[in-house]
Amino acid sequence: MELKKRKKVVAWLIIGAVVLFLGLLFEFFRHRYQVNRNVIFTTEGSKLQLFRDKKQDDFYIKGLLLRPGEAGTTRAEYAAWIRRAASLNVNVIQVHDVHPPAFYQAFFEYNLFTDRPVYLLHGIWLDDAVTESYQNAYDDRYIAEFFEEIRRVIDTVHGKASNDQGKYNFNASPYIMGYVLCEPPEPGFITFTIEQNAHVIGFEGDYIYTVNASPFEAWLAAMGNYAVSYEKDRYGGTSRLVSWTSRTDISPVIRVEDHAEVDFEHINATEKFNAGIFASYRVLPDEPRLRALEVYYSMPVVLMEWNVPATGVAEVFEEIVRARIGGGVIFSIPEDHLQEFYAIIRQQFADH
Repeated sequence: MELKKRKKVVAWLIIGAVVLFLGLLFEFFRHRYQVNRNVIFTTEGSKLQLFRDKKQDDFYIKGLLLRPGEAGTTRAEYAAWIRRAASLNVNVIQVHDVHPPAFYQAFFEYNLFTDRPVYLLHGIWLDDAVTESYQNAYDDRYIAEFFEEIRRVIDTVHGKASNDQGKYNFNASPYIMGYVLCEPPEPGFITFTIEQNAHVIGFEGDYIYTVNASPFEAWLAAMGNYAVSYEKDRYGGTSRLVSWTSRTDISPVIRVEDHAEVDFEHINATEKFNAGIFASYRVLPDEPRLRALEVYYSMPVVLMEWNVPATGVAEVFEEIVRARIGGGVIFSIPEDHLQEFYAIIRQQFADH
């Protein structure tokens, strides 16, 4: 009889320990799940900041561009690509356009419980051929197409869209850092837009407004304001950062020709916009250019889609870090320098 009692006690102790373990495990993953899904990106002066797990810290973008077809097409292939990026200490993935549903599923699943989430900068832009066909950013048809693209991207990341690639059922929005609107515009497109819309003296929106802006800068502000408004009105919750990509030959500080310039300092966030805006540039990653941009702008500056050179990888990373910009997104890596790149990105960005 005593033996039976002891066995029962042991059995209940084992059951209790298992229940306790499962409870603690559930609570751990529940906490990690909530932490990862309740992040807020903001700007503070020239710094990007991330609020996560009751802490607010400066955030430095260590990004990789994911091009269409580069990772494959299946969930498993996308998952492998994301894990590989994360293993390099990458914290941001940039995409130009909407990828197949499998990407958003893999991205969502990766970020559910990891202690090192990878965030997404999602592009919103129209094909160059579409832009060239209008040549005027204020053409009603062009604006209508751009608004439609904004809605399409935002609905996609919230898991509320479908297209010929399938249904988008996974809500990846908690891991969206922000939206990058427009490919770097051609100088001729900017000039023609300004000339044809001289009556436009600025833009005043609920979330974004302009000061001393050209008609083209006002148009950029209007597109950003529409993106914030649409997401806020339809889905509520936290707003995402907004940026526009430009080129140095139309910047206010590194112009090489007499082109109409685009100055992001003329675009501002209202107090109602709790995320913020940042400037992004496609520029050669040399320190003088980066420092010129960093010194000029009062908002964060991010270097977008730069190519890792065949030699001097370490020097490039050091220049980016020294320039004190908001980080960068890498476009491509020479195959014969992958190992060098892996080692350097871990070292250079370890403390940023």
